[in-house]
This record gives sequence, C-alpha cells and structure tokens, in this order.
Amino acid sequence: DPKLPDPPPPPPPIHSHFRRPHPGGGQPAPRFIFVTATVFEHSRTLLRCQRSGRAGTEVTAWSNLDFKHFSGFGNFEVTGADGAIRRYDLHIGVGDAVTPKRAALMAARGIAYNPPEIPALPDGVPAYVITDTAPDADAALAISDMHELYRREGERMAQAYADRVKAEEARRAWLTAHPPVPDDVTVHFWEREQPVGLPAATIKQGGGN
Repeated sequence: DPKLPDPPPPPPPIHSHFRRPHPGGGQPAPRFIFVTATVFEHSRTLLRCQRSGRAGTEVTAWSNLDFKHFSGFGNFEVTGADGAIRRYDLHIGVGDAVTPKRAALMAARGIAYNPPEIPALPDGVPAYVITDTAPDADAALAISDMHELYRREGERMAQAYADRVKAEEARRAWLTAHPPVPDDVTVHFWEREQPVGLPAATIKQGGGN
C-alpha cells in the first residue's frame, strides 16, 4: 500500500443558463438551427432544417450545393435586405447518399433501393427548392440565409473543405506508414483499509459477506 492521500471530494454541480442579450442593445440573439444533410454525388443535397426546441418546425428542401462545405464551422452571420444582422448557431450532420456502387451491392443481395426524385435545380448559382407545402417561416429563412452565405463565401468554404480532406488523407497515410505502437502498461492495485466514500461503520470486519 503506497499510502496515497484520499482524493478530493467531487466539486458541486455547475448549473448554467443561457441568457439572451437584451433586445435593446448588444449583439442579436443567435438562432439555433439543426440541419441534417444527405449529399448526392457532391452536387445535390437533401436538407432537413429545424429550429432548436421547436417541435413541428422541420423544413425539407433540395439544394444544388454540396453541404459538406458547411461542416467546418458552427456559426455564421447574414445581413438581411433591411440591414438587420441574423446570427446562427449551426448544428449540422452531413452524410453521403447511397452511391451507384453501393446500390449495385445492395441489388446483388436482393435489397431494393429506390432513389429519391430530385427536383430540377439550376447549376452555377446557389439554389434550393422547399418541398413542404406550409413550411415554418424561420426554418425556411435559415435555409435561405445558408444559401446567401454560400453566394458570398462559397469559394472559401469549398477550399476550406478541400484542405480538410487533404489534411485527413495525409494524416491517414502517415499513420499507415507509421502505425502507433502502444507502450506496455503496468497497473498496481491494492485494497484500501477504508474505501473512499464509505463511512467506517459500513465496513464489516472479519471477512464477512
């Protein structure tokens, strides 16, 4: 027994509360939005956008953008036509759709795959189509603002994504060439005379159960 001192007691729980800025001044309150994006061949994306904490506000849309370019940051601002600034906290999950190769594998296993019908969208400029008949106004505005952001910053966003992909490929290549070798670990353990957190009266003497 190395006679180590007892560990300190755990700290009391911390209760934090989000406080919105006062409407009379300061920065505008952020709009929290959750987005799931399924990317088809880097050219079309199926979006589902919802305001945080608001049930029934999900809006579905198709976009002609590769929404993987949105995966490298968590917040952004857009200035509306009226000069008002809208701040967003973006929580996004992005994934690839079923590729032709995967669809062929599924078909070989007898698994049916019916690709979705993608509406016609132009190429060259950010565009989208909302498929809901009565979309939530704020969620629809968030989709519009994301496309406005891409109109202004799309080239930088695409380059940043390409840089992240390149860095990840380089990291994987380095790890393949230099696989980490874990060190041996020696664990020492012993029985304490007085277990931490238990009063002395609860310790039974004499080896009883």
